[in-house]
Amino acid sequence: MAFAVITILVLGVAVWWKASFPSGTWRYKMTVTVETPEGDRTGFAVREVMVTTGIKLGPQSPPNVKLRGEAIAIDLGERGTLFALLSGYKKGPDYGEDIPALVFSPTKAVMRDETIRYMGKLKNTKPVRLNSALYPVFIHFRDPNDPKTVELLLEMKSCPDPVTKVLYSSMCLVKDRFEEVFGDGVRLKSVTIEMTDEEVTLGVGKLLPWFEERRKLPGYLGGSSTLPYEDKSKTYLTPNSFIQGDKR
Repeated sequence: MAFAVITILVLGVAVWWKASFPSGTWRYKMTVTVETPEGDRTGFAVREVMVTTGIKLGPQSPPNVKLRGEAIAIDLGERGTLFALLSGYKKGPDYGEDIPALVFSPTKAVMRDETIRYMGKLKNTKPVRLNSALYPVFIHFRDPNDPKTVELLLEMKSCPDPVTKVLYSSMCLVKDRFEEVFGDGVRLKSVTIEMTDEEVTLGVGKLLPWFEERRKLPGYLGGSSTLPYEDKSKTYLTPNSFIQGDKR
């Protein structure tokens, strides 16, 4: 009898905890397609978001969110490699973990209890094409051996949301530099996201000879605050811009 009572109490606590403090894990795949005179070039990455919640110490206590995954590398042949980072123009360094909820959650709310419950149950979906306000940060290295030669491909600025008209709540494209950097006929064709159960991809750091050594050092990987806007990549270039959750 005592064992049965304890079992019921344990199960009751477990059910209460799960209902009160939701947790979830989901994976998504982001694909970037670039149009070139030689044909379309595509790259993708599969990432995993893990969210746990618990007793809040204050009204603003956030859930514990971990991202496992990498930036996207798009091989443009002799033109070089384009990288779509884990950071974004919207949400900054939290872009990689927040973008699935921004796209697929009915409320578009990030990491609220109802969002975590919804995303945890969401499985394979059809690809959704992102608008420029939700793009990741795109960069290119003029010299792959030197992180200080980084340059941004898109110039964005804060602007009113096209639906709500709320000021500074969205991002608008100011300048597209794809043809300027990669040559005539090179254009960003699409960025899509879909929920998936595919394996997480890791290894983009192998494409950059300096990455493993530089990631051991504190601070930014490259860039300079004295450069014009197009080259102000210092804000975005940290080791976490390229890889997260690979336990190194």
